[in-house]
Amino acid sequence: MSDVDDVDRWERVGRELAARECGRRRADVDDQLYALERTLREGDAVEPEDVEDARNALNALRRLVEDQLAPLAGVEPWGAPPPMPHGAAREHYHIGERAAEPSTSAGDD
Repeated sequence: MSDVDDVDRWERVGRELAARECGRRRADVDDQLYALERTLREGDAVEPEDVEDARNALNALRRLVEDQLAPLAGVEPWGAPPPMPHGAAREHYHIGERAAEPSTSAGDD
């Protein structure tokens, strides 16, 4: 076998492995979000473990895309999002302030 045949074979193997991993991660996310959807539709309480499982599935998919697939495509990975607790997000984006402020536009008298 020539080196070209070996390179082609390894590329096919790599693509097959990446495709399988994509399918597995997609299925994990689908399963976790479906479980959350079912919980909500049936009126059951969403438990911390439900959220943790969904986050883990989403993070695994994100790591696959950013760490493995983005470099293969020649795309700069996004990196990790900055941590921002809910209260900090509300403060940062000034959520709710606009509704509380009186309007000062012309014609609003």
